[in-house]
Amino acid sequence: MIEATTVVSFNKTSDTTDYVFNLELDDILNLDSEGEPKSSFSPDDVVYILANKSSNVSITAVKSTAGNVSNLGGVSRNGDTTNLFAGRDPDEDDTFELGIIPTSVDISYIGNLGRLSEEVSGIGVRTYTHNVDYAPFIAEFNYNYNCASYKLSPPPMDLGEGESFPIAVVFYITVSEA
Repeated sequence: MIEATTVVSFNKTSDTTDYVFNLELDDILNLDSEGEPKSSFSPDDVVYILANKSSNVSITAVKSTAGNVSNLGGVSRNGDTTNLFAGRDPDEDDTFELGIIPTSVDISYIGNLGRLSEEVSGIGVRTYTHNVDYAPFIAEFNYNYNCASYKLSPPPMDLGEGESFPIAVVFYITVSEA
């Protein structure tokens, strides 16, 4: 089994702390023999990694402790998440921040109909605040987002029963003024 760890090295070019940088395994390309997303890999597997980032983040290099990492270019993916909005006090914010930079978001409600207002930051972070008159309600967020796609090709290896080989993939990034 290959143990892949992702490490991010930051190099700030400004005093800003407003940025987004997310890494995830590609659930579309990392599939097992039954078509399900993989979370562990065999020595002959390649591993596909996605990077979603705000526009003020630059990936300056991607390196691995073993094997090779290739940039496959940009891809579009879909995601979804739900959030409970239950706050009843109008003086207290009950907000939800979508943790990625989406290209589009569709919101539907499960059960009670809710009402949300959306705020988009200068780097594309979307924050949702609910109208307390409609609480409680559950909002489902379906979104599309763009990513850079990377492929880790591990070196040839012969592992014995129960052995593992850790590989770190390091993303070097710079963050500039938003």
